[in-house]
Amino acid sequence: MIQSAAKEMLGLPSDTPNSMLYFSNNLKGLGLPKARWEAFLQNYNSILILMRVNNEHIKHTQTLEEDIKFCLKSLSIPEEKLGENPSSRKLRKNLKETEIKTWCNLPQKEIGVQLFQEVTYVNNWVANHNDISSSEWVAAMKMNGNVAPVRGVPGRSQDGSRCSEYETLLHVLGFCSKGYVLRITRHNQSLIAESLRKMVFTVVEEMICNATNGSIRRFYI
Repeated sequence: MIQSAAKEMLGLPSDTPNSMLYFSNNLKGLGLPKARWEAFLQNYNSILILMRVNNEHIKHTQTLEEDIKFCLKSLSIPEEKLGENPSSRKLRKNLKETEIKTWCNLPQKEIGVQLFQEVTYVNNWVANHNDISSSEWVAAMKMNGNVAPVRGVPGRSQDGSRCSEYETLLHVLGFCSKGYVLRITRHNQSLIAESLRKMVFTVVEEMICNATNGSIRRFYI
């Protein structure tokens, strides 16, 4: 119910990978708490506090070591993996990182997920929405989860083509003739150039002209 409600409030399709909800922000995830984890993490944290109290009555009435093993087993975390009595914050971080394996094992939705780990600082837009509108943010998240409305994604259409090529996200963004003018417009708006200028770089833009046959040419061609 929580997963479905979160997706609906964010405007994401119901088949958006659940792992995206719990991924860390720096890996293009939403970083939401997972209730199935939190039940045992909160219990685990309470046990650690009781152990630090070092009260004789607690020692005789509670099996704290056994309770810790039960929590770690319920979370599917090997006790030896994180050392002796790791903090609940460390356990939570470890659980979020393991979600990438779940996402990468999906047959259709795992495309490109491994690359999210290569340069993490460029993923900040997921959490702070810098320079993008709400609709752009939702569209970008759909692309991350490979649930964008293109016919190459199963369940989006009965056929897989709108033009002569198979309609995948890569085709639409980089090759499709129906979006050619939009891609040229995006290039001509100098979005990259403006971003670099804000970072105090000197940027020289290409001059664009039309050849006699109507095709677009750059000045150096």
